[in-house]
Amino acid sequence: MVGGSSMSDYWIQFLDTSGWRTCVNLGSNSSSGLIRHEMEQAQVYYPGHRIRCVNDDGRLIDML
Repeated sequence: MVGGSSMSDYWIQFLDTSGWRTCVNLGSNSSSGLIRHEMEQAQVYYPGHRIRCVNDDGRLIDML
């Protein structure tokens, strides 16, 4: 967006031997409750792996 900042998308990722891999992309209008829910779901699908949420600038939002 020219002349302003755009809202960020959120990326739910898990850590494996090759590094952080994205498993879910959420839109910029996602609530904190939805982000947390998707992180917990990722933890179910990827047990034993670290789970995090970053925005499209790479800034850490949350980690499990």
